[in-house]
Amino acid sequence: AFSVPSSFTITVESSTNGSFQLFSLNGQLLQKGNLEANQSKIISVKSGVYLIKLQTEAGVTAQRVAVY
Repeated sequence: AFSVPSSFTITVESSTNGSFQLFSLNGQLLQKGNLEANQSKIISVKSGVYLIKLQTEAGVTAQRVAVY
């Protein structure tokens, strides 16, 4: 038998100050927070697919992340 983790982590990093938003694929905002330059932010999530939106001095980016 294998044990399956009930939660996972996503690490978000930025070289500049900014903010992040974590969305479910149906558009529900799950978490948000600020990012400090050269610091890591660890987000705990359950297995699934998410959209992370990062807003920094360099602009806005969004990335789909699958966690299993």
